[in-house]
Amino acid sequence: MNDIKFLPDNSGFISAANDRSIRFTNQMNGESRNILTLPFELKSIDVSPDGKFLIGVSAIGKLILVDLKDNSYQELKDEAPNRILSVAYHPTKNIVAYGVEVVQEKKGTVKLFDVNSKKITKELSGHRAGISDLEFSPDGQLLASAGLDRKLQMWVVDHVDDLPVEMENNNGYVWDIAFSKDSNYLLASSNDGEVRIWPTDPKILADKVCPNLGRNMTPEEWGIYVGDAVPYESTCKNLPINKSN
Repeated sequence: MNDIKFLPDNSGFISAANDRSIRFTNQMNGESRNILTLPFELKSIDVSPDGKFLIGVSAIGKLILVDLKDNSYQELKDEAPNRILSVAYHPTKNIVAYGVEVVQEKKGTVKLFDVNSKKITKELSGHRAGISDLEFSPDGQLLASAGLDRKLQMWVVDHVDDLPVEMENNNGYVWDIAFSKDSNYLLASSNDGEVRIWPTDPKILADKVCPNLGRNMTPEEWGIYVGDAVPYESTCKNLPINKSN
């Protein structure tokens, strides 16, 4: 098995295997049937929010869309000779994100693809290797990417032109990521045998960090680490700017 995704109505799950088959399985009674056998295997799959379509990607660079009503498929993009290892459907919009490993340049790129117009709307850089997993947060506001370069990045979906937040302290290759159901935390599993968790809500992060600090940033420090383009404010409301205050 390469990937498994449950249908939104919980009627069963879709699986993609390295024998090039796509199967539907009813988890309640165990019944399983073959939906489609492709000329190539899919490395990653996801299901549209309405449960009508399956998006899939292959290591030979194919991005395909499967109609789960008649089990037909169409090829949306061909990125060969580059590889595509990950894909994710937005939870409310008809857009997908997929991760391309640009083989010759040894880097990874996240592409946002509009399923309606069949066009790429944005390319997001930052990875230096293949992208092993992509996930949208359940509220649709965040997009996270995990790379085989040990890097984990996160964008705000409505502001993808801004620099991503990069999660540190990854000692191994990041294989899999997931958001909590409330979208407040991002979890990652690595090949070093550890699972790490980061808060995605700034308030939660502040509640954890502020009790361990003695003061806020000074205006001078704000200018160095945040920048003058963002107006100064106290990040921890109950702390002074200087210890002597």
